[in-house]
Amino acid sequence: MPKFGDITNVWSTVRELNVGDIRDSANQPVSIAVIGAPELRSAITQALYTGPSRYPAAQGVTINEYDMPVPRDRQSELSRADLAILVLNAQSRIGADVIAAADKLSMLSCPRLLVLVGAEQLPTVAGDATWYLAGMTQVFVPDTQPDTLAKQLVPVVVDSLPEDLRIAAARKLPGLRDGVGRWLVGDVSFSNASFALTSGLPEMVPLLNIPLNAADMLVLTKNQALLVYKLALAFGAPPDFQAQMREVLPVIGSGFMWRQAARQLVGLIPGFGILPKVAVAYAGTYATGQAAVLWYRNGERVSGDALSSLYKQAIEIGRQRARELLQRRQQQPPATGETRRMTPPARWWQRFRR
Repeated sequence: MPKFGDITNVWSTVRELNVGDIRDSANQPVSIAVIGAPELRSAITQALYTGPSRYPAAQGVTINEYDMPVPRDRQSELSRADLAILVLNAQSRIGADVIAAADKLSMLSCPRLLVLVGAEQLPTVAGDATWYLAGMTQVFVPDTQPDTLAKQLVPVVVDSLPEDLRIAAARKLPGLRDGVGRWLVGDVSFSNASFALTSGLPEMVPLLNIPLNAADMLVLTKNQALLVYKLALAFGAPPDFQAQMREVLPVIGSGFMWRQAARQLVGLIPGFGILPKVAVAYAGTYATGQAAVLWYRNGERVSGDALSSLYKQAIEIGRQRARELLQRRQQQPPATGETRRMTPPARWWQRFRR
């Protein structure tokens, strides 16, 4: 077991990571179908291709546009889509061509989006009856301007894509990179906070907390390293893991180290409690991820002062996530043989907040 404070081995820990599966997943093909009037579907396609371009879009994405109704000779192609988007003018009545296209979409197993442009309302059919397509996620956008689609549609596209395709899609479609970056940072930060909560329970035993803190440091560091690599891939950077780590470590400063050291110092104070540790685990990961995003997105190096400010903002988010996790855990019945411990005294939490 590594010793507490043996932080010089962080690079060795990072080098040992196996990232082959992540790299392969980022290179898999992605197919998106966009169905609708030519001017509407072209605007959506353009929005997906327009975004951070420090690194060019990788190959391997297919965006197929379809008229309504979908031509018979293209229906097999449509069935292989990973995501289908039907875009309509919300202020127009639905005709037979749209209903025919909707029938085809209803048979697909992939996620489906219904994008309604021009008004926050469902379109109508003959007799002014409201038309509704079950099983589709609805998105209302006032227009098809690039800024509108980037803010209101693209985040829904990211959420609708299967998780195992999101990095690959962002790598190939710059319009998705910011959204996938936010998802990755939030997801891994929450995972590290959850791990800190789980591993923090035995750390309440004073004789055990030193070795367990050292083990936690390795797990959290690995997760942060993998987050940075996933962000690199999502923003289109070259897939060489070692090269990315050598490039980004100076950019994020001692992000893998001092934030973990801060967490260990919290953990070594008897009775300090779990809540601050969970908050620091979340905030450290969040700040590291945001610094990496700025680098891979814009080539922007975050100054020490800016990183410190970012960390302070992140700790506020971390505190809230820590409370949510702790409340959720307290609401769950304990597992067989588990002893649920009391929350830390309020005076320790108030001291942490200052």
